[in-house]
Amino acid sequence: MDEGAFACSLGELRRAGPNPGDVFATLQRVVDAALAVFQVDGASLALEHEDGLLRWVVVTDGAAELRADTQRELRRGPAWPPMPKRQP
Repeated sequence: MDEGAFACSLGELRRAGPNPGDVFATLQRVVDAALAVFQVDGASLALEHEDGLLRWVVVTDGAAELRADTQRELRRGPAWPPMPKRQP
């Protein structure tokens, strides 16, 4: 992890602040910041949908989108298996 990039990204996120009217834009800024902080080529954020499968909500680029879709279709990769469901 690049500590300087982390501090810079955190400062930018703090200054921009959340936009209550646009959750996706806020999530996109968080995922974009992951590029600099973790020094990776792409990132995505996936949430569990009603069908129980993880689907990406925001991605940094087309390659990250393809990776996320492929992991979901193959049910293999860093996001699989998904977290077990919690009992109420």
